[in-house]
Order: sequence, then C-alpha cells, then structure tokens
Amino acid sequence: MKALTVFCLLCLLISGVCTAAEYPAYEHAETEPTSLERETFDILKRKFPGEVLDEKLSTLRELAGSTEYLTFLSKSYPHLDIKAFEDIANKVIPPKTRYLKFFDEHLYVPTVDEIQDDEHWVIHHMATSDWYTKAHYRGGETIPPVMRKGAVYRPGSLIVSKPIGRKVLENRLYIDSGHEKLTQSDWGTILWVFRHLGHLTESHLDEDVRWIKTLFEKHGQSDGMLWVAIREPILLDRILYAFSTDKTFLKCLYAPEGKEVPEASKPAD
Repeated sequence: MKALTVFCLLCLLISGVCTAAEYPAYEHAETEPTSLERETFDILKRKFPGEVLDEKLSTLRELAGSTEYLTFLSKSYPHLDIKAFEDIANKVIPPKTRYLKFFDEHLYVPTVDEIQDDEHWVIHHMATSDWYTKAHYRGGETIPPVMRKGAVYRPGSLIVSKPIGRKVLENRLYIDSGHEKLTQSDWGTILWVFRHLGHLTESHLDEDVRWIKTLFEKHGQSDGMLWVAIREPILLDRILYAFSTDKTFLKCLYAPEGKEVPEASKPAD
C-alpha cells in the first residue's frame, strides 16, 4: 500500500498536477498615468526641456532635488512627510507582496499578513543593496557606490548583524541574538538563505531594465527618464545611487557585463 501511495505521488508530480505556489509577479504594469502624473510630466518637461540623461547624470540629480519634483512626491506619499529626495530611500517601501516568494520559501512566512513591518524593512534594504551591486557590475562601474565621494550611507547586507536584523534572524532562522557576534556557522546559514534573495533581486533588475527600455523606445531617452522619475521614484533613487554616468547606466540596459545580449536589443552606433 505504501509503495502504491509513493507511486501515485510521483505520477502526480511528473504530470504537473502538483504545482509550486504562485506569487504576485514583479512587473511594471502598463497603466495610464494619473492626472497628477501627467501634470507633473508637463511641469518637469518645461523646467528641464533639454536632454535629461547627460554624461554625469547631473540634470537627473537636479530634477530629483527640484521643488517641483518634491512637491509631486509629497502629494504622492502624503503620509510620509517627504522633505528631500533622500527620503525616498529611507521612508518609501514597496508592498510586502514583492518579497512574498522569498519570505514563504526561505523564511517560512507563507502569507503577506504574517510578514512583520520590521522584517519587511530589513529584507527590502538587503534587496536594494543587492540591486545596487548587480546594476553597478552590469554597468561596468569601477568604484562601488558607497565608496564614491560624498556618498550617503545606505543600509546594506550587513544590516543582518544590527539589532533590527538580528531580531529577524532569531525569529525566522532561530539564530540566537543573545550572542555578541554572529558565529561562522551563523554566517554560513545567512549566506545560504539570502543567496535566494539575490536570485529574486536579479529578476527584479531584469524587469526594471525591460521596462526602462520600453519607455525609451516609446518616448525617447529624455522623456522616458521623466516617466521613470514620475512613475517609479524608488527606481529613480536606485539608478542615481548605483550609477555615476549615463554611459554605465546605458551599458547596464543594453550591453551588461556578464550577460549575453541579442544584437537586436543593442542600441545603434
């Protein structure tokens, strides 16, 4: 009887009847801009009529700190008290569904309702740090973002060793937070588990690249970047932190280091 049960289970698996859990896909939806977004586009277009994507990304940085853009952000996130563009990195966080796959499969948190706010914050900032690293490498940047002159500190992967991160490790991976330092064994567990977050981040970066290229094809680079800024402020913040020039940003999009790119996807000379 036991052998028959095992055989039936194997048949179900092979036939595809038993499927893996499905998670909300990370994708940039093709929705129409809101009236606020359209109004902001017109305002920014008048203020920055030239090429937004210049050599040092100077215009894009100026745009990010402009009164007009900050006014848009404060209207978009009225509950967060946005005063400066840097508040995007510190205060704006995506929905918990973005990381549900990782929480369920590797931290054993199967539903969004069970994801605690502090662990959501930790995982988001770890994923953001990994996004920087991957995008930085793809673009061929030589100096890590955190080491650039004037770079603002951002929570990175080492956040797991801080009190808020240690709490997550104890609650979800049963790594004792009472020890003063993480042991070699602890770090082994952390590296094993969080490499899967890196895989998820890679897929998010791929989707970001796809969407930006779609905007460029539809609107051109300058207007396309305006729409990135308006529709995805978190992504604009990541771009400005990860890249120092338009050349490395465009390389990440069209000719990334370590990835094969079809000829049809490369920009014309």
